[in-house]
Amino acid sequence: MNIVYIHHSANLGGAPKSLSYLVEGVSNQLKNNIVTIYTPGKGAGTDFISSFSKNVFVDSRIIPFHNSVVSSTSLKKKLKGLCGVMLAPFFIFSILKHKPDIVHLNSSCLFFYAPFIKIFSRKIKVVCHLREPLLNNLISKVILLILNKCTDSLIAISNSEVPSVSLKNIKIISNPIYSSSQKPKNIFIENFNKKIITFSFMARCNYENGIFDFIEAARLFSDKSEFNIRFAIVGTDETDDPFILKAVKDISNLSSYPMTDKVDEHIKNSSCLIVPFKVPHFSRTLIEFGLAGVPAIVYDKEPINQIIINNHNGFVCKPTLLPLTKVIENISNDPSILESISKNVFDDFADWYNAATSIEKVTNIYRRLA
Repeated sequence: MNIVYIHHSANLGGAPKSLSYLVEGVSNQLKNNIVTIYTPGKGAGTDFISSFSKNVFVDSRIIPFHNSVVSSTSLKKKLKGLCGVMLAPFFIFSILKHKPDIVHLNSSCLFFYAPFIKIFSRKIKVVCHLREPLLNNLISKVILLILNKCTDSLIAISNSEVPSVSLKNIKIISNPIYSSSQKPKNIFIENFNKKIITFSFMARCNYENGIFDFIEAARLFSDKSEFNIRFAIVGTDETDDPFILKAVKDISNLSSYPMTDKVDEHIKNSSCLIVPFKVPHFSRTLIEFGLAGVPAIVYDKEPINQIIINNHNGFVCKPTLLPLTKVIENISNDPSILESISKNVFDDFADWYNAATSIEKVTNIYRRLA
C-alpha cells in the first residue's frame, strides 16, 4: 500500500504532531508499505514530522483555504487560499509519480485537492481529516459538498467537527496525542510548586480561543499582591492583534512565548491550563496537558465540557470573565486542590486517549479502502 499525506502547515501545532504520531504508528503497523508526506514549507512542524519519516517533501504550491471558526477569515487569507486552489491541479499531477493508493488530506482546508485527485485517477482513494468546525456560510456548504462527493472516508476528531449535514463514510477518531512508542507520565506531581501558581494559555491568539479573557484575568490579578500567580501565553507572534502584544508589555504578571516544539517545557512549568474557548471546538492541548497530569479550567463549550468533569478532572465555568476569575481565585487560595485533580485527569485521559487505539482505527480505514 502506498500512502501520500498532504499537510497544510509547516508550523508546529496540534495537527502536525498528530500527523507525525499517526505516520509513525501506520508505518509500524503496515510493514512494507510506502508512506510519503508533503508539507507547504520548512519550519518547526516540518522538522518534527521529519523526525518520524524520511519521505518528507516540501512544496510551496500547497496553500490551504481556511474557512473554520478558529482560523483567519481575512480577505488576504482568502485570496491566498484561492491561489492554492488554482495551483492544485499542478501539485496533484506531481504527486502522481508516487503512484499512491491512498491520499490522506490532513485537514478540511485542503478539500480542493480531492476533486483533482479523482479527475486524474478514480482508483486513488481519498481520506480527509476534519480538525476544526467550519463556519456557517455558503463556502462551507461548497466545501462539504465537495468532500461528500470526492472523498472515500472522512475522519472527525470530535463531535464538534461533525457538520449538521449528512456526510457519507464519516468516523470520529480522537487524535493520537503521543507516540505509540511512548507512555504518558504524570510529571505534574513531581514538579508542582505551591508557592508560585502558573496559569497557561496555549492556542492561536484570537477572540474565538478566548485570548482576551485570559489577558483580562491576568490584568485583574496583577494588582493583587496576596496572590503569587503568573500567567503565560504560548503561541504569540508578530502578526497578533496589537492589543495582545501591548498587554504582554504592560501587565506585570503576564509573559508570552512563541509557538515552539519544546511544549514539554511549558507543560512542566504550568500549574493549570486555561482553555477559554468562545466557540465550540476541540483542544488537543487540553489532552496533551492532561496526559502530563496538568489540570485545566475550561469554558462550558462543547466538546471540551464533555471531556472535563467539574471538580473531578478539571474545572468548568461559564464562558465569561467573572466565573473564570472566581475559579482562578479559588485555586490560588488553595493550590492543593490541583493535586487530586491532577491524578484524576491523568488517569482519565490515559484511558480515553490511547494512541494505539486511534492509530489502529485509522489503519483499519486504509485496509478497507485498499
